[in-house]
Amino acid sequence: MPQIEDRELLNQTQEPFTDDNIVFETFHHSSGKTYCCMQANGQRYYLDTSSSGQWQVFPQSWVNEGYVISDEREKTEPTNAQPNSVQSWDEDRVEFVNIPNRGKLQTQIFETRTRVHCYFDPDEATWLRLPITWELYSPAARHLVNLVKDVCPGWGDDADILAALRVSNYNVDDCVNTFHSSIGREGAFSPPVVSSSSKTTINPCHRPIAFSQENVSQETGDKAYQELTSEIERLNTLLSNAKIELARERSVHEQQKISASQERKKKDTKGVDKVMTPLHFENSLQQMKSFCQEIHELLHGVKHFVQDFASTLAPLVKRIRRLYADQTDRLHETQALYRLEAQQRRLTYNTLIELRGNIRVFCRIRPIDCTSSSNCWLQAYENGELVAHLPNSAKRKFQFDHIFHVEATQEQVFGKISDIIASSVDGYNVCIMAYGQTGSGKTYTMEGPHDKPGVNILSIRELLRIVRLRHKVNFELTMSIVEIYNENVVDLLSPADSCESVEIRHTSQSVSIVGATWVRVQNEADMHHAISMGQKGRHVAETKLNSSSSRSHLIVSVCVVGTDKISGAVSRGQLTLCDLAGSERVEKSGVTSGERFHEATYINRSLSALAQVFVALRNNQLHIPYRNTKLTQMLQPCLGGDAKTCLIVNVTTDQNSISETMSTLQFGTNARQVALGPAKAHVNMNCPK
Repeated sequence: MPQIEDRELLNQTQEPFTDDNIVFETFHHSSGKTYCCMQANGQRYYLDTSSSGQWQVFPQSWVNEGYVISDEREKTEPTNAQPNSVQSWDEDRVEFVNIPNRGKLQTQIFETRTRVHCYFDPDEATWLRLPITWELYSPAARHLVNLVKDVCPGWGDDADILAALRVSNYNVDDCVNTFHSSIGREGAFSPPVVSSSSKTTINPCHRPIAFSQENVSQETGDKAYQELTSEIERLNTLLSNAKIELARERSVHEQQKISASQERKKKDTKGVDKVMTPLHFENSLQQMKSFCQEIHELLHGVKHFVQDFASTLAPLVKRIRRLYADQTDRLHETQALYRLEAQQRRLTYNTLIELRGNIRVFCRIRPIDCTSSSNCWLQAYENGELVAHLPNSAKRKFQFDHIFHVEATQEQVFGKISDIIASSVDGYNVCIMAYGQTGSGKTYTMEGPHDKPGVNILSIRELLRIVRLRHKVNFELTMSIVEIYNENVVDLLSPADSCESVEIRHTSQSVSIVGATWVRVQNEADMHHAISMGQKGRHVAETKLNSSSSRSHLIVSVCVVGTDKISGAVSRGQLTLCDLAGSERVEKSGVTSGERFHEATYINRSLSALAQVFVALRNNQLHIPYRNTKLTQMLQPCLGGDAKTCLIVNVTTDQNSISETMSTLQFGTNARQVALGPAKAHVNMNCPK
């Protein structure tokens, strides 16, 4: 649909563009929308306010989709009259007109000045008519609207009131009289009731309503109907005029903005043309030449500066290179001294461990109901001190070799115990145990998930790394995995379909497991395969305290046999990794009967026997009750003074497990006081290569 601007529309019309050539109309579409239209020289146009805001040719398809209300009353009357009647407006300004139901009235035509509220648009540099929605923010307009609303409380549309004020040339009395006369003839308001003393002071705004009601009551029904019909037509005409006026204002406003924009563009174009005159172009060319000459001189100076700087920098670079070479040599020397110092510190640390009794106790806190160590009832400090803040405001202190906070990772835990792993390569027996109540994180610490391996995998991986570094010794690593379930020792690496039970045999110097399967470990793939087989056969069940509670003690043994290629000496060490089952209270775990109850009974009995062994060792008793349970029998080589033992006590911050946590902490404190004596390396110097 082609768009035609107002100015182009004027140029296309053949006749002069005057008020007599244009007829404004209002088109009511069947969809409920209303369009402002006009007819000019036989062609109808409509104002597209939704998108372009310009006049467009009226579509022929809309003729059958609505109806048109024409504003011809004000224009046809003077045009249909005789020429001398047009001139008589100036001659006969006063006349008497017979009005139905009102009688003969005197009328007169007045010339009034039209008031237009405009605003200055700095972008367009012109005065534009103020839109109704903007004019409502004007204090003067708002004051007039409030005056009308005070007199006409039933009239609540501010925009409608302001539009009526514009039609009334901002005359409040005319606006109010128009509203009261229209509403009064429809019977929306009743005539005001006044006393006899106030009849002479009736408000002029109420007088048309009183007259209307009085006439309606006196005249016949037909005359009243005719009067109402004519009044409705007049109101419809006023409404159409208001809509046409609004559309006309929008059109004029848009046209003024377009004209101002075009004029501004013309001015800018003229300015550009003025700048680009030959004289200005020649001046600009001279300026560019001088600017290029300055840049050339500047580049020449920079070139000489760079050359001088390079000649000055060359000896400095040579000196820096010499200093760098000297520092590199010193760094290599320092690194060699550091490695030697690290070896000496390791030897000194091993000596200190042997003097302290070859047993170390660590504590690891599992976070439950707390996100950091600062808001837990267990407070850990760097010196190994743990303070328990009990609900009764009491405090208890425990001392350990090291405490792993709730934020500690698997690598940080292993880093504290990795130094004793190398002892098993030298022929020592090393034992690492995890102790604690059920759900405290023992299995997580020892085994861990696939992406966060625990002590078991990290320890065997460290053994493989150390073995690869010792080229003068041939090592052979074998591994076995057994569990103690209801006082039965079960081989988890048995090639049979079902795991078989094995026996514990005591000798004069050691304890051996008869019938256990030992697999050779040459790389990490062999290690993962063996551990995976062991995890499949372990007994695990769900309780109220733990969804995957271990119902047995898991013992992973790695035997390291090394043969020196030069001396032929044979060393035999063993690394024992023990994941103890968690102690639990049957009333909390919910296993008060059945198979789970028997499992809990055996677990608690074996852990109690282990505690008795630690008490006997701490008190240096002559008889140590190793034979009370299968667990203490298998741990006898690790606790009998011939091994380096490390105990990790696992506790939780759960408020419902305070008593179990305190028992675990006390168990770790008692174990830390055990002195096993210096460990012995199992090295046979007489074995040939």
